[in-house]
Amino acid sequence: MKIDPSFKSSPATRLKETRSDKSRAKVAREGSSSVSDEVQLTDQATLLGELEAKLANFDVTDPALIEAVQAAIRDGNFVVDTEKVAENLVQESIELINRQLKP
Repeated sequence: MKIDPSFKSSPATRLKETRSDKSRAKVAREGSSSVSDEVQLTDQATLLGELEAKLANFDVTDPALIEAVQAAIRDGNFVVDTEKVAENLVQESIELINRQLKP
């Protein structure tokens, strides 16, 4: 699946920007010139960040499987289970529609 490079921001980013704009407007109304934002991460959040960093460097390829598939394609023995592919496409489409319908 390719990600559209013209995609600029997610709804969460736009929500964050809206909240940030509201905060700036409030500060301007109150006449304060300093804004202080503080974020504290829990131990779990810190651990999750460390795990994500480790997983980003984890090699998930299986060279033997890749070679077997390449050989099957090269020899003309590779068979595509079209029913399974169609079922997965339908399931992914349903999940995408459901995600778009949720507020």
